[in-house]
Amino acid sequence: MHRHEHDRVVVAFSDGLLKITNDKGKVHYLKLEKDKGYYLARDVPGELHSDENMSLRPIKVLVIELRG
Repeated sequence: MHRHEHDRVVVAFSDGLLKITNDKGKVHYLKLEKDKGYYLARDVPGELHSDENMSLRPIKVLVIELRG
């Protein structure tokens, strides 16, 4: 499990589906479309999460952390 202290942009280089589970067991999904970007806000203070690829093939993404 990990966390993101800053807002970020995720750029998808392939289609896919991510399952995101926080340390309290709450689950949500992020459907990725190739060549699209997604803005994600920083994580809730003190909360951790894990990402799981639910697709049948590897997912390729670029995560750009936005700092000040």
